[in-house]
Amino acid sequence: TPVSPWHDIPLSVENVIRTRTDRQPNSFNFICEIPKWTRAKFEIATNIPLNPIKQDMKNGLPRFYHHGDMCWNYGAFPQTWESTKVNFMENIKGDNDPLDAIEIGMRQMAT
Repeated sequence: TPVSPWHDIPLSVENVIRTRTDRQPNSFNFICEIPKWTRAKFEIATNIPLNPIKQDMKNGLPRFYHHGDMCWNYGAFPQTWESTKVNFMENIKGDNDPLDAIEIGMRQMAT
């Protein structure tokens, strides 16, 4: 069954035993868009059905992180959205994408 990483993966982590539907406090699922120690910039394609994760393009060219290799796993929280119509802080609005997140750990996520 096809899965949308943005809509079908829950924000909160469910019980790891998988026999109960309890939510784990302060544990969240994460969609990795730039794995640690890489530069290729992938994004959840919010404008394509099922929202696949694909190479981000600008002016027909693939985008890359230009500040050296990413030092952490960078991505987004599923089922979130940063609205461009809401001020989060003084004169700071969302970027019209899922909420950005980083996962700081010792290992690189599998690609």
